[in-house]
Amino acid sequence: MNRQSTILIAFILFYALVAGQSSEPDATSLKWFDSAVGIENTDLYNGTEYIEGYRSTREFKKFFIKSSFFNGSVHYDGQPYYDIPLKYDVHDDEIIAAVQGSSSESVLQLIKDKVKWFTLDGRHFDNIQDVYALEKDISGFHELVASNAVAFLYEKHRKKRWKRENKRVVYYEFSDKPGQFILKYSNAYFLMETKNDFYNLFPQFKNQLKEFYNGNEALRRAPKREQFRALLNKIGQLSL
Repeated sequence: MNRQSTILIAFILFYALVAGQSSEPDATSLKWFDSAVGIENTDLYNGTEYIEGYRSTREFKKFFIKSSFFNGSVHYDGQPYYDIPLKYDVHDDEIIAAVQGSSSESVLQLIKDKVKWFTLDGRHFDNIQDVYALEKDISGFHELVASNAVAFLYEKHRKKRWKRENKRVVYYEFSDKPGQFILKYSNAYFLMETKNDFYNLFPQFKNQLKEFYNGNEALRRAPKREQFRALLNKIGQLSL
């Protein structure tokens, strides 16, 4: 019996009047269940022990934003989990979870194929793995930057790695690489490098998009991420 079925039965037995209001458990219900049975007794406790493979300097920039854990959420093995300590290893494209058991905490590397999405610091990441993406050699965790009824804009965060040697000790340094932007449109994936890629992909809106972009000095000076978000939002408006 899966986690959602179990929680529904529990709520029917103990909170019949409340549970009858909803056909699907919400985040509060799922967190209550995980607390009641112990998170170590759920499917989330199904990964491999995380062992850091790189000796690094104090500035360990392998992870997204910071090397410590965020209080995040993850959809894992068909189930959502909330308020879970998570961190995202950008370099290796892996999710690490700190799972608190009854007597100790385990740090696990989640099985990547079982992760559908996760959130960190209020930002949402999808695990892109459908056949249309694989045709373009696109896979793994991508941050959802913007979306509308027309398309989804993703950013792939990336890291550079350098091998260093100091007094016969090998260690590694990491730094950010420019993000790679992907647009999912009509079940196809497109690498977006400049504003011209939007003009070419949506020729029916080319003139309006050019006018919108050229007439906005602040937008022209903005980082690529904000430019692309604004262009997709404009396409959504023009499509109405």
